[in-house]
Amino acid sequence: MIFSKLYDESGKIDTQNYVSFLILEFIVLYLIFIIFSFYIINMQIINPIDILINYYNYMINQLINSYPSFENIDSKLIVLNIFALVFIIPFIVISMVLIRRFAKIQMKLSNMALEGYSIVYFWNNEFIFKPRNGNKMKYDKFIKQFADLSQLFEKGNVRFKRHASNGVRVIFRYKTPSIRELKNLNASEYLKDEHIFLGFRGGEKKKIEPLYVHINKILHSAFLGVAGKGKSNTLNQFLLSIFKNFNKYIGLFVFVDFKGGIEANTYRLLEEELRTEKIEVYDNDRLSLYKLLKRLKVINIARQYYIRDNYKKKITDNLIFLVFDEVAAILKYEPTNKEMKIMQKEIIEMIDELYFIGRSQGFRIIASTQSYVGNASGLTGLMKLNTETKFQHFAEEDSALKAFAPEPLKMYEQGIDPREFSTGEFCFKSEGSNYLSARSLYIEEDVLKLKDIFKSIVLSNESFNQEQIDIKMYFKEIINNFPNSDFYSNSELLKDLMET
Repeated sequence: MIFSKLYDESGKIDTQNYVSFLILEFIVLYLIFIIFSFYIINMQIINPIDILINYYNYMINQLINSYPSFENIDSKLIVLNIFALVFIIPFIVISMVLIRRFAKIQMKLSNMALEGYSIVYFWNNEFIFKPRNGNKMKYDKFIKQFADLSQLFEKGNVRFKRHASNGVRVIFRYKTPSIRELKNLNASEYLKDEHIFLGFRGGEKKKIEPLYVHINKILHSAFLGVAGKGKSNTLNQFLLSIFKNFNKYIGLFVFVDFKGGIEANTYRLLEEELRTEKIEVYDNDRLSLYKLLKRLKVINIARQYYIRDNYKKKITDNLIFLVFDEVAAILKYEPTNKEMKIMQKEIIEMIDELYFIGRSQGFRIIASTQSYVGNASGLTGLMKLNTETKFQHFAEEDSALKAFAPEPLKMYEQGIDPREFSTGEFCFKSEGSNYLSARSLYIEEDVLKLKDIFKSIVLSNESFNQEQIDIKMYFKEIINNFPNSDFYSNSELLKDLMET
């Protein structure tokens, strides 16, 4: 763009070129005004060259005849030039503002060691960059060098597109909305059938827009972040959408919280009130948790057989959500006696198995943890490998970021840095390679009692359809192949499953 010739790589304006440009712009605009003025006056097509020649002769004659006092100059000439100034001055002012704006951006680029590039176009949240002085540019190299673009333009997420042969189009989103901007919004108003409501993000055109993902796109997930930064709140908002789709998609919802939180009471009271027989809570009894996992293991195998015998690819409804609020309290438990050690080992193995082969059978494991680094959470390598979606909240250390994003640069390039997140702000990786950031709404402790959220929940066992009845036919065969357990006999296991 011609503006880039008016300042150097450091953003300093070249005074001589700047003044020459403004004079040239004035002359061109003046001539354009004169030509169009004559067109309008005569209301017919006239050769522009003839117009300029005639106007030049007319103006010179007026000046010669009126010299030296210029008192006899034609008033039409005065009026015409006054209108010309009124027409030209706004364009000149706009040009001056734009030149200084481009120069200021170039100065910022220079301060970030990016003086080899210049901006050639910007409008709203869209910018186009090209290398200065006609240099060739490698697209990948450009992307790596522009990791701080969002900081430069004080914008939010950013995405890139190639532009023409040697440029890059950069499209920004607004920044993630603040807590203040969202304080009057109610999560229940944004729940949507067949979708998970994740929160609000800054849009490309709108400052605030809701963020959704289809419920079948959510597989095993992890909510990550240090305590006090909104991890549990985001999880609760996530679960609201699960309950919004309770009838169509949810076969069983299990909430496990051994860290002593109050959330377990909320779900327990909800089941007592609604009597769905599809909500189970485990918060202090490891033997009960062991028995649950043993039943889920049988159901998982039975669903495998059902899929095989009915030529299905996977189960997409009657999903089983297994939610661990602070999974380390389950997996990092260190028992002191032999029996509990055996039980703990089997608990980890059964959870591992559900992570590994449970997805196609409709199992969705949701785990929250403060640390995803190493073995701090107790999650095994197999569990982490099969966790498709991770929601990262505030992260204090680089190691935590690498556990979330093995190549953090790709995340930084999109203007996202969890080290700078405030409470309730998180990011996750969407389909493809894009990272998205959003903020969850504040969820009150008793929000799960709100009738408008649960008005669609069936208060009976109507959801036990033929598919579930068919699956039960496999239980006995599967259990007969199990060794009898001292913690949970096969006969008791079969009895509990058939009564479920």
